[in-house]
Amino acid sequence: MASVVAGTPRQAGMREGIAVTVCCALPLIASVALTPVLPKMMEHFKDVPNYRYWVPFITLVPALCVGLLSWFVGMLADIFGRRTLLLPALIVYAIFGIAPMFLDNLFVILATRVGLGLAETVIMVVCTTLIGDYFKGKDRAKWLSNWTAGASISVLGCVVVGGYLGNYGWRAPFVLYLLSLVCFVGIWFFTFEPQADVEEQTQKVSWSGFPFAAIIGIAAFTGFYAMLTTIITLAGSISLTEIGVHNPGTIGLITAFITVAAIISALLYRSFSQLAVSGLLAMQYFLMGCGFILMSYSPNAGAYIAAAWLTRTGSGMTLPTLTNWAMRYLPYHHRSRGMGIYHSGFNIGQACTPFLMTYLQIHWFGGRMISVFQVVGVAALLICISALAYYVTHGRQQALLAAAPAE
Repeated sequence: MASVVAGTPRQAGMREGIAVTVCCALPLIASVALTPVLPKMMEHFKDVPNYRYWVPFITLVPALCVGLLSWFVGMLADIFGRRTLLLPALIVYAIFGIAPMFLDNLFVILATRVGLGLAETVIMVVCTTLIGDYFKGKDRAKWLSNWTAGASISVLGCVVVGGYLGNYGWRAPFVLYLLSLVCFVGIWFFTFEPQADVEEQTQKVSWSGFPFAAIIGIAAFTGFYAMLTTIITLAGSISLTEIGVHNPGTIGLITAFITVAAIISALLYRSFSQLAVSGLLAMQYFLMGCGFILMSYSPNAGAYIAAAWLTRTGSGMTLPTLTNWAMRYLPYHHRSRGMGIYHSGFNIGQACTPFLMTYLQIHWFGGRMISVFQVVGVAALLICISALAYYVTHGRQQALLAAAPAE
């Protein structure tokens, strides 16, 4: 069923939703396509000082750019329009994404990741804003659910293909960044610029009435969530080598199989989107916390996979929960800037993860990566307890708020 955004004469339906949600998956490639070859990259750059920090940071430089620049990109999208920024960003993404295939200096590679991050910032902010522009209410919840599930499916495919390509060397998976050219075609032919971007220019560049406290709070909460999910991705391949799985292709297949849990969970979100946010978060963080702790004690790949499925079941539903929570505070004329701040929180948390992860690995657990999951598991359970306490005291009120249609 198509939704009509107030002030927009054209309807958004299936083709717009698919084009935007597929495009939303591109930024995730930056953090997962290289996951199966991280051990090979560690080996290749082992002579570089502090390589244990810098190699994982290759996957997180784009996230840092998103974290620092999202709010500014949101303002630009308000002024110049969504597609005006999105289309050239998709071309830039392909150029900088594939560049490391032809480079051998670790710090030059890191510089190209900055260019990739600039493009990723535009893609991330504009695409999620377009979901809010095109859809509302239950349709919005549906497409946020589809976005998360579709992103997980894309990640699954990229991890499998990345693991296969990793058998030909650590450079080969970078070819996956050319997928943005396919997205360029979809955005060009199947999306449109919401008319309100033209009609409400003066209102949109004003910060008057912007819900700073709510959005900054949600962004901070989302940053913590991003740290948890990024640790699953970054530490996963290294942890698997510690319990005896060394083949990049096998690591890719295991990671992809675990991702199926996130896909199923994300699709289930549409059935729970009208429930109290605190109740949903309590359930989600309980699953993540238990899963992380079980992962840390896994003696073999089978036990690791079972525990990781539990973790991913919790995390898969959390992202659309947090995004829809933020959008409820954002009317059209604040939405792109609000989504910019939201993504800043997510990606700052993501960018901090490799440093925290490596610090814990080296200084707390004697170099054993899989044990890091103990700390994040306990942290997730503390969030679960806090959310549950809030639900017990405010759950009924919050459920009524969730039932109100989003702007």
